[in-house]
Amino acid sequence: MFKTLFAVGLTFIVALTLSASVFGAPWYTENFNELKDGPLTPQDGWEDGANASGMIQDKIAYGDSGQSLYIVENSGNQKKFESGHVGLQYLAFWAYVPEENPVGNLQIYTGAGGWNSLAFFSRIYGNKQIAAHVGDKQGHVLDTKYTEVTYEYGQWFHVRYVMDFDSQTYSIYINGEMGIENIAFRGDANEMSWLEMRWDEDDKLEIYIDEIELGDGLGEDAQNLHNQEAVSQEGKLSITWGYLKKV
Repeated sequence: MFKTLFAVGLTFIVALTLSASVFGAPWYTENFNELKDGPLTPQDGWEDGANASGMIQDKIAYGDSGQSLYIVENSGNQKKFESGHVGLQYLAFWAYVPEENPVGNLQIYTGAGGWNSLAFFSRIYGNKQIAAHVGDKQGHVLDTKYTEVTYEYGQWFHVRYVMDFDSQTYSIYINGEMGIENIAFRGDANEMSWLEMRWDEDDKLEIYIDEIELGDGLGEDAQNLHNQEAVSQEGKLSITWGYLKKV
């Protein structure tokens, strides 16, 4: 009897360990499926991150049904989270740039507290590269480097930022492949408590964001979380992740 209980318990522990290694430890996800069409603000606690909110729509989304966030010029959104997300943290999402060589870029910021305590500042450009801005603890941009791997127009691609709040550096992956690593933060953030995605200029920009995931660790399997492929740019798998959300 004891051996049986021990074996069951051991199996349960192994299962949990394997699950953690496959899925990581996400503490916030958003696939936009449960939200209403129209401005993202103020749904699910999101705020405007530029002059207007990005839009929730169902014409283009990751997978085979659902919705995504559509960001164009002069729009964007910010989300605030509970404090305490320290050490290794990751931000992952799917992105879609429909047109070749669009003008403009998506700006992505994370940090703790206010703008004086940034973590990373990065841009997804229309030239199929992602820029990593090298900073200092005073919030200055000292240099800009670009990912060595690229994405494709008209195809969903996966982006993952891995932040090390101990060393105050970050790395970028595109479709699971290392794009650039160990870039210094633009600021002195020691935890992650907010995320902002925006484009606040008048130049042409069109980009779709879906399946946002934030979590502890490297997030190495974030892009495989739903065990699916984006077979079309119109639609995505409808899965509710509300139980993971934290405001």
